[in-house]
Amino acid sequence: MAEELFVYGSNRITIDKKHCYFEINARKHKKKFTLDRDLRAVEALKSHIERWGYFWLDGRKEGAGKHGSLRLTVYKAYRAYGRDIDCAMPKDERYVYLCDGNPYNLTSSNLYVYGDEVACNQCRRIWHDEYRIWIKLLDRDQIFFTDYDPALYSILCNTKLASWYIFSENGSEYLFCRIDGSAIGLHTVVWLYHSDKLRMDDLIQSIKDGSDELSKSELQIDHLRNNTRNSCVHNLTAMERTKNNSKRDLIVQINYPYFFIPVRVGGNFRVLCGKINGEDVTIRRVICHGVDELLDFLRQFRDTAKSSGEMLPRPEDRTKTACLSQMLMDDGREYHGDQFNIIEGLLQANDDEFTPWTGDVAAILM
Repeated sequence: MAEELFVYGSNRITIDKKHCYFEINARKHKKKFTLDRDLRAVEALKSHIERWGYFWLDGRKEGAGKHGSLRLTVYKAYRAYGRDIDCAMPKDERYVYLCDGNPYNLTSSNLYVYGDEVACNQCRRIWHDEYRIWIKLLDRDQIFFTDYDPALYSILCNTKLASWYIFSENGSEYLFCRIDGSAIGLHTVVWLYHSDKLRMDDLIQSIKDGSDELSKSELQIDHLRNNTRNSCVHNLTAMERTKNNSKRDLIVQINYPYFFIPVRVGGNFRVLCGKINGEDVTIRRVICHGVDELLDFLRQFRDTAKSSGEMLPRPEDRTKTACLSQMLMDDGREYHGDQFNIIEGLLQANDDEFTPWTGDVAAILM
């Protein structure tokens, strides 16, 4: 049974063991709004009503008042910084959005203002473990991910990164969002963050500036292993547009029994490559200094594997793969059961454990 806390005209506040409730009992319509069991919200509503008068139901059957909506008043009560929000501000800066779209759910987890950190809204869900940040659009099956970093997680939860969508090109899928009307890829945001290009005090402008700088330099952010859902920083590198176009799908042309697995560490690229022949596995560890060396090694290795005539054909269905590099799980864990994570092994090794690329693939594979 809910206990009555406050009544003023058509407005009534009650409380039970789980929630507070705000009721608007108009002549033709009655609506009950659910709030957190938080006395800050109760006091804020009482103060607002005593100063400005009662709330009423507007044309959408939502709570309206003389000095801000019911939703805004409750939001400001939950969040101290919300007190800076004023009803005279531009609508997109003061409008309180609903994560689940239900206007009668005014609990703190359901309310956000443009620019807040929100892990889930009507467009996308973001969560993390100790290794990765995961992003999923609510109406799609694909999951995109990157390295977990508290500041990066805060950036990706920022509602100014809006209207997330999946862009498909040549069989690959990329996650994009819109920032002030500009389309920005998840991989671009991650690259700019790890390149120290983002300013937390002016986040949106710094993202746009960083993206413009890449464009003017004719640089693109490439996914090294062509798995475009993986935006971990070791799977990304910046390269000139022409070089990125030449690389394109070379990785996925290297199929079983051959393998070519690159990761980036600083300005170098560590590669695990070789061939599987039953229980006999040839493994080589090579380090390339810069993009040009990596592309040279990649082309020569692909040509060698292709000329052998031993590789499995690339599946016509581009959702499937015979490329071992794309099959690897890159979740940041060192072991998967008893199996050592190859990606983590490459990242944790020392440079002197790798053979420098000399320009001769035959010498590497001897």
